Amino acid sequence: MISIEDIKKVIQQVPRRSVNYLLFCLSGVFIFVFGGIVPTYWNHVDLDQKINDEKRLIAENGTLQPLPRLLQSNPISSSRSLTVPPRVALQGSEIERIDALFRELAGRLGMKVISVVPDLGSSRDPHVLLMYVSLKGDFENFINVLKKLGELPYVDHIEEFAIQHTGNERALDITMQISLAVN
Repeated sequence: MISIEDIKKVIQQVPRRSVNYLLFCLSGVFIFVFGGIVPTYWNHVDLDQKINDEKRLIAENGTLQPLPRLLQSNPISSSRSLTVPPRVALQGSEIERIDALFRELAGRLGMKVISVVPDLGSSRDPHVLLMYVSLKGDFENFINVLKKLGELPYVDHIEEFAIQHTGNERALDITMQISLAVN
């Protein structure tokens, strides 16, 4: 067993200069660790955080990828214009079928109709029927649905629409308020 007395004898035999060298080297190691390695580690952590933030932004912007492709493949020219038919009011039998008309139109264009709800009380004009239409589908299909809605003679105008991104990479939830001309 080593006693304290033995340790004191060994320490007294070590030259004072060696202890100074030892302390000098240990202080150099501490300076290297706390002056070089630790700051580098924190810089690495900051860079990892920035990389993760950029990856999240890229994933969020991935939902907008169809838009540039659509614009590149289908450039807008000044000679092209939307066809706007003369407005014709819906008759009573057509008003009853408006849900089926919207479902058929959206289905042909690759969209799924979630709901078609008439808003009977909010319009001040008796010749206007407000409809709330909820759709689900891709952005390209939504553009085509908007074009086809503009071509319908009984659609007066689209008052507002809201687009929400769902968990799916390309799927969008779209809610529109549409004014229809009625008799």
